Amino acid sequence: MLENLVYIAEVIVNHSVNKVDKLFDYIIPPQFTDIIKEGMRVLVPFGRGNRRLEAYIFNIRLHEAGSTGRFKEIIGPIDDEPILSSYQLNMIRWMKTKYLCKYVEAIHCLIPSGLVNKEKRFITINHEELDKIRDEKNGLQKEIIDFIEKNRRVNYESLYQHFSYAEVYRVIKQLQIYNIFIF
Repeated sequence: MLENLVYIAEVIVNHSVNKVDKLFDYIIPPQFTDIIKEGMRVLVPFGRGNRRLEAYIFNIRLHEAGSTGRFKEIIGPIDDEPILSSYQLNMIRWMKTKYLCKYVEAIHCLIPSGLVNKEKRFITINHEELDKIRDEKNGLQKEIIDFIEKNRRVNYESLYQHFSYAEVYRVIKQLQIYNIFIF
C-alpha cells in the first residue's frame, strides 16, 4: 500500500511577493523522507525557471504517487533540525489570519535574523557513481567517503571536525569529476 504513496511537503517559499503567499506542494525525494520534518528549511525549485529558493515546511502528508505529475521535488534540506516548532507553525498561521500579514512576515518575526540567511551545505553520496570506481580510491578518499556514507549526509563543519580543511578540499576536488558527491 505504501509503495503507491509519496510524501508531499506543503511549503512557504521565502519570498515577499503577494502572489506566492500560499502553501505550495513539493514531493519529498525518497533519500530525504527520514530527514525532512515540519518546521525545517529546504531548497526548492520555484517558478518556470526553477529558481532555487529557501522554503519552510508547514505540513507533510502522504499522497498517491500517480497523481503527482505537476509536483516538483525538494532539492534538499538546509538545516539538520527544524527551526520552527509545531507551536510556532500554529502561531504563524494565527498571525497571518489575525493581522492579515504574509506567511514570510510572520516567520521572520519568530526566527532570529542571523539564522534566516545562514545556509549549511550538505554532502551525500551518489552510490551509482561510487560503485563504478569503488576499487580505485586511495586511503584518505576511502576514509572520507566512508564517513559520509556512515552519516548518510554531512555538512562541511562535521567533516572539518574529523579531517583537516586541506584534506577535505583536496579529496572533494579529486572525486568531483566522478560525480560521487551530491551537494
